[in-house]
Amino acid sequence: MDTENTPLSYHILIKFFLPLAVFPILVAFSHTIINSALARMPLPELSIAIFTVVKSVTNIINAPSIMTRQLFTSVIEGKKSYYLSRNFVFVLMFVLFGLIMSLSITSLGDFVFKHIIGLQSQKEVDLATSAMMVTAFLPIAVVMRNAYQGIATRLKKTLLIVPGVILRVISMIVFLGWVVKTNSINGVIAGCLAYVLGIALEGVFILGGLKYTSGSIINAANKMPPSEFSKENLNYAKILKFFLPLAFTIIITMFIQPVIQSGLARSSSPVRSLAAYGVSWTLVTMLAGPLRMLHQISLVYQNSDENVRKIKIFNLSLGILTSVIIVIFALSPLGYFVLNNLIAVSHDITMLAKKVILAFAVFPLARAFRETYWGMMMKKRTTPVIARAKGLNLFAVIITLIILLGFINIYFNIEPAVIGAIVFTIGEFIETFIIKRNS
Repeated sequence: MDTENTPLSYHILIKFFLPLAVFPILVAFSHTIINSALARMPLPELSIAIFTVVKSVTNIINAPSIMTRQLFTSVIEGKKSYYLSRNFVFVLMFVLFGLIMSLSITSLGDFVFKHIIGLQSQKEVDLATSAMMVTAFLPIAVVMRNAYQGIATRLKKTLLIVPGVILRVISMIVFLGWVVKTNSINGVIAGCLAYVLGIALEGVFILGGLKYTSGSIINAANKMPPSEFSKENLNYAKILKFFLPLAFTIIITMFIQPVIQSGLARSSSPVRSLAAYGVSWTLVTMLAGPLRMLHQISLVYQNSDENVRKIKIFNLSLGILTSVIIVIFALSPLGYFVLNNLIAVSHDITMLAKKVILAFAVFPLARAFRETYWGMMMKKRTTPVIARAKGLNLFAVIITLIILLGFINIYFNIEPAVIGAIVFTIGEFIETFIIKRNS
């Protein structure tokens, strides 16, 4: 498809964006399935709270592996670049595996969960560190999935992506259904197993699909079209120089949720707040997840002032629509039905989660606007601005969390979980303002 000369219309934007939007929705749905299973097992609130914390801590360490998709998409162009990139990500995934496993088998895990995250009992800490032994394998699963997903995307074989996620969702439903029925595995461990093995199965499907359609991965690599990335005298140092800014940005992104959870863990009702916030964030991620892919539109179609105008209108319209959907979900009986009947959290957690979801309703506007400018910056390779803005987002979250939980909440008695959503939204708007100002 010649994106440089195609007259841009909203029909083209919808056709381009729709497949990209489906992927994050299905991924978020898989997390909702886990929460739903944990809610049907013994100690549901504790299990959801601990799983939320373990997933967040693991995702911070594992964050660089997520960017292997961008690495393979941008760098691979033939056999040599494939082998260099593959060896680089192999080293990366085993380093990340070792870091996560260290939290499970050394006293470092006790220190992190007790003194940094703020879990209050040794039972909670022991459960979290045991679960990290399972999530240590997440980097291996994510690298395999994202790296070969990057090749599939570059070759425009995106039809391989959605079926892989569907297979992941189905396998998780079957596995967690068996666990709920038999209670043969601890809830948190079962959730972590479903999380890791589901992504691994997705990666195996994409890898198999590439081999089937191209004959071999080397053949697929040789078919990769030229990109703007300079591959002259390509070596590991150049790959590392390209990869580090991406890794830094995603690590900061992953820090935001654990920082909020750490504040909630030190609130007056830690388990209740963490459970409500975790369930709410999972549902909001499912509703707003497609907005994360909006930067792809700017990256591909930002070729004229008229195109930019249409892109801004399209992206902002999606942001407004998402906010409206979140408000309706939070205020209507649908929200209660999904939380209390489908996910099966208690009435108390359901009522609190509805308030938290409503507090999240405004942030899609910021995200849609920000993603528009992210794509423009990626195309111009001004990504350091993105990293700085994300860093200031995290700083704003920390300061606002301290102020709202430590001072304002004393006088206004706002639910800590609701404060978490407000703090996250403030950080998103600050980041968006910085991105717009430097665009």
